[in-house]
Amino acid sequence: MERQSDGQTTGRESVVQQLRSREQSADRRAPLLGGLLLVYLVGVVFFPVVGFDFIYMDVRREVIDNSYVHGLSAENVKHIFTSRCITSYYPIRTLTYAIDYQIWGLNPAGFKLTNVLIHLANVLLVFWLCLRLAGTPVQRSATGGLWNVLVATLAAGVFAIHPVVVQPVVWVVGREELLLTLGILGCFHCHLTARRASEVRSGKRVVVAWHAAAAVCCVFAALSGVIGAVAPFLITTWDLLTLGRPKLKKTFFATFALWIIAAIAIAARVLGPAGPPDPTAPGLLTTERLLLVLNTYRLNWLTLLWPMHLSQSYLWQIPRSFAEKDVILAVAVLLLTGVVLWKLRRQTLILFGLLWFGLALGPTSQILPHYVSRADRFLYLPLVGLALAACMALRLSAGRMNTRTSLIAAALIGMAGLHVLVGVSARQVQTWRDAIQVWEHAISVEPENQYAHCRLADNLVRAGQFERAYREYGAALQIDPQYVDALTNFAWVLATCENPQFRDYPLAIQLADRACQFGKRTNSQALRQAAIVHSAAARDLLERGEFQEAIDHFKTAIEVDPAYDLPLFNLAALLANCPDARFRDPAKAVQLAERAWELTNDRSNVQRLLILAEAYAGAGRIEDARNTTARAASLAAAAGDRKTAEEMQARLDRLGDTVPDGSQESPPAP
Repeated sequence: MERQSDGQTTGRESVVQQLRSREQSADRRAPLLGGLLLVYLVGVVFFPVVGFDFIYMDVRREVIDNSYVHGLSAENVKHIFTSRCITSYYPIRTLTYAIDYQIWGLNPAGFKLTNVLIHLANVLLVFWLCLRLAGTPVQRSATGGLWNVLVATLAAGVFAIHPVVVQPVVWVVGREELLLTLGILGCFHCHLTARRASEVRSGKRVVVAWHAAAAVCCVFAALSGVIGAVAPFLITTWDLLTLGRPKLKKTFFATFALWIIAAIAIAARVLGPAGPPDPTAPGLLTTERLLLVLNTYRLNWLTLLWPMHLSQSYLWQIPRSFAEKDVILAVAVLLLTGVVLWKLRRQTLILFGLLWFGLALGPTSQILPHYVSRADRFLYLPLVGLALAACMALRLSAGRMNTRTSLIAAALIGMAGLHVLVGVSARQVQTWRDAIQVWEHAISVEPENQYAHCRLADNLVRAGQFERAYREYGAALQIDPQYVDALTNFAWVLATCENPQFRDYPLAIQLADRACQFGKRTNSQALRQAAIVHSAAARDLLERGEFQEAIDHFKTAIEVDPAYDLPLFNLAALLANCPDARFRDPAKAVQLAERAWELTNDRSNVQRLLILAEAYAGAGRIEDARNTTARAASLAAAAGDRKTAEEMQARLDRLGDTVPDGSQESPPAP
């Protein structure tokens, strides 16, 4: 009997061991399956973007027309790390553009695929972070490893395909948020590893190495975007919430380098040029600014919780008093946030996730003035914090469920929620197929958004849809008759349209003059466009033989924008070579051409040199004309333009003795 009893006991132990082995095997496979599910979700929602075109807003300036990202030459890399991009210092983002160009050329599919891959890396890092934090001693829960993986997958899945991440992933310029988030997540993981190495006494060198890796990641984040400077705030918050005493000393030595990096990044941003001013934005220390901050906070929560009306651009919504409904709701949301934080003060990891959200959101919530009212991409990094908080809250809730059925039901509800997000985000992705669809969607969200109407018109012009473009410019000006961008862009199209039947010089001049008036004669873009419009009108008059009127318009262009070289060159050419001898003035032509040559940034332009040479010849300054023509011939030959070089040589022959080949004399100084 005893032997039989022993045999039964051994059999039961064997079964238990087999069950435990299966559970452990399932626990090991679960993270892999969770990661594969996240890869699938990102692919389903975002892979279609590889067939989309560039959205030209900012991309044209930063990628398409930026020769410094067209290859990885030493000169380009040096320029990337020593120059600003628009108003900020983003060398890491700009460097990735150069890498993309080296691989793909200007194929938008490659640039967009890079964005998707960086986002996928962030998603997997968030998934891993959820798993790591769920295993920390401060997270007291009785749930097993499988449930940890499940809630981590659900939380990371929300981050992966929430509609607000569409903008930074699909728009190439949105890479700033992707890269700085990648750096911050890397920094946080390295810091956690350093803390773990210190706890298990892995040796000082190992701990220092991981802290150094965290600092490198922090530099990466800060060089991707100034919001990367939030990294030490997040890590310090984590240490203060989780470390034993003495907290301050441990935190100081672990984060000192990170604070130095953040301070340098913030100083570089503050001391650099400001973004384009918005006359509607309130001052820093004003009641209007406080109202704006409150309302922006409310709108950000609304966007996250009900992401059904997302747009590339949002109007400024500035309340005028505390009695407005939106402000009352904003105050209620802020108070509710405070109550939730107080209630969760003992739930360390949930609290940390919410604090991450607030710290990451702060810099872009209009507490400090920003020329963009709000944007979906500003919620990318804060969403990481909400994903962490959601993961820990779900894990805590799962620990309180008493039956396996209830846990399975909760998992199914979570998966259903992800399915809904897939549908919403996939539709949002399709609105980014091309620039016209982007701005049509923006107008459907905010019909009174004059900026969206103007940008749609600009892109319709590029597509050759001039009638629709004119209607959109008209709509923008109907909303805001003093909108300088719409006035200048509409005027430019009316004066320079490739289809002559859509040109209207009188209306173009009227709009350009209004733009200068509303810009208070200090808006450089409005002044330059007005000069272009008057120059275009002058060239049209010139073709019709109305020389005096053409001269008058060229003079007006010069008066409007004295720093613009083209009207000076054009008027010099007219005064030097006018078919009607009554309007020729060689001396004035030389004066204008020399002044234009001082202003021009294109010293290799053969046609501009030719105008200068002709002015010299008309004024009887033959030697100066020969030297300048020889310089033009050399430039044409160096550029491989044989026909132009031969024409220049023929001009030299007509001017007298030929200057020796290879002459590199520059035009005489004015």
